[in-house]
Amino acid sequence: MRELFARQLETALALPEGNQFQFLIALTRSILQHAAVSAVEYCASELDEDDVELSSCARQLLAPADGTPLEILDRTIPLIRSSGWGDCAVAWFEASSTRKGKGENLPLSRQVERWVKFRNDRPGHGVVDEATMRDALVWMPGFAECLIEGLAEILPIRTSGKSELELEAPERRLPIKTLRLIDDDAVVIRGITRRGSVWRVKYQTLHAYKSKEDTYEIGESSPIVAQLGNRPRVYQSVHCRIGDSEWRPTILLPQRQTVTFAGRREQLKELSEWYSNADSRACLVYGEGGDW
Repeated sequence: MRELFARQLETALALPEGNQFQFLIALTRSILQHAAVSAVEYCASELDEDDVELSSCARQLLAPADGTPLEILDRTIPLIRSSGWGDCAVAWFEASSTRKGKGENLPLSRQVERWVKFRNDRPGHGVVDEATMRDALVWMPGFAECLIEGLAEILPIRTSGKSELELEAPERRLPIKTLRLIDDDAVVIRGITRRGSVWRVKYQTLHAYKSKEDTYEIGESSPIVAQLGNRPRVYQSVHCRIGDSEWRPTILLPQRQTVTFAGRREQLKELSEWYSNADSRACLVYGEGGDW
């Protein structure tokens, strides 16, 4: 994949400015997704880690945004490094003046963070004018090259098969079951869905002239699918040792059920206005019991 991405970078540089800009965005997205998926599959298959953390990474891949690989790699690269493997941690977390990307003295993770911010500010939700595009084309090719070099260790490689990929880990070559080549092209994952017992990856091929859009199936043996089947534990039991004596209470800590809790201010305001309205003769509040 490193060689394939390098060739696609050469293809991008030969395109007209507008096409080059769009294709470099797709190339960057594909590189980061391949590294993130490989990292999750490696941790799930080779490391004895808490499945709650990895299942959270897997769930993020169901509908990946540009910031998804950044969050996943921030979580998984330290795990890979703690296993005694993972020189990519140096590039990811440490600055180097030899890199060619935007903010060349920044760690790769910070460069990716800036790229995500740029994507959200301009192409994603704003306006890309000619000046913005030309400025971006100064640093985007070097940034893509930095990604290929810095994440090379966790980018999968082609197997002897036509479309299969695997990760060249220290102990063995690990099949990467969520990713594959389509007509010798890398893919950009658009989403992972389940219909019945079948999991499908919706993708677009990384092709500058004619990108194919389709789906392919992944089996339940895929570490990503296995992690999606894991549910966070509702309770955690903790045993405490104090001095020479053992204290064995049962401490139950419920898991957080939501990412953010917004409260009920808007609903309470609506009910208050409804109750205070002289024209309303009656109202009904229904639902499960509990504190508001």
